[in-house]
Amino acid sequence: MNNQAAVCKFSDISEDKKVFELHVGTCVAPPTHFNIYDESRSDFFAVTLLIKGEVNLKLNLKEQKIPANSILFIIPNTIKQLVSATEDLEIYKVIFTSKFLMQIGMDKQEIDLLDFNSRFNEGFIKVTDKELSNLKTIIETLKEKNDALNEHPFGEEIVKYTFKIFLTEMAGIAVKYNLNNKQKISRKQDLVMQFGQLVDLNFKENRSVKFYAEQLSITPKYLTEIVHEVTGQPASVIIDERVMYEAKVLLNNPRLSIAQIADALHFSDQSFLGKFFKRHIGLSPSQYRNHRLA
Repeated sequence: MNNQAAVCKFSDISEDKKVFELHVGTCVAPPTHFNIYDESRSDFFAVTLLIKGEVNLKLNLKEQKIPANSILFIIPNTIKQLVSATEDLEIYKVIFTSKFLMQIGMDKQEIDLLDFNSRFNEGFIKVTDKELSNLKTIIETLKEKNDALNEHPFGEEIVKYTFKIFLTEMAGIAVKYNLNNKQKISRKQDLVMQFGQLVDLNFKENRSVKFYAEQLSITPKYLTEIVHEVTGQPASVIIDERVMYEAKVLLNNPRLSIAQIADALHFSDQSFLGKFFKRHIGLSPSQYRNHRLA
């Protein structure tokens, strides 16, 4: 495998600084020319729905011809190379990162749905017209909600649940077409998934890396290393972002006072919540609330 493959980052796909590391594209036009491209890796998951046309790809040096009515799923660090594509190519794309999965607080059962990637035959599945139509509708809805995330007081929650509908639909299709081809995840990935689950359960009471390392029977240093390796973020950042996400959801409820929110998140008082909030986004909780509900 070519370790010199260029790395394509999520920030290269979505330049805007959004709340979620999620990018959705519909009716994506093909490139204007199809010379053999340099091999590349990416730091994100990519689900591509081929509506029309055909594309030739090399995935981990193995060339494949992907026909219309197909779903292609590519995991981070896959070496990929576009060889050719037909002029009538039309695709939908859903791109997301490991950090995004942490951001939306996926539990173990939901994370297990991602195992559908290991059931894909030769990297893609060809689906029926009805399945294609259903997925198109869900992706179009996901794009609409993601693009308008800041226009609704509960926009983040809407995107979160719409994505989970998409993920569940994808998992069901994968199981239907290739149930038995299942691969194992690595020990590091398993530990990071467990870390994410523990954070989701304990972030209100426990915000130290040491606590989660002890729960996993590993050192804080090792936990920080593997979380950074798998997600691209330090463990402490993942914990803080989960706290911030919950704080934002609570602040969207005007019936809750800042003091009540501080108490719900186990801050000693609202002053500590204010310092935590301002350190992360540069606004106080009340400034954030006034901006979102204005």
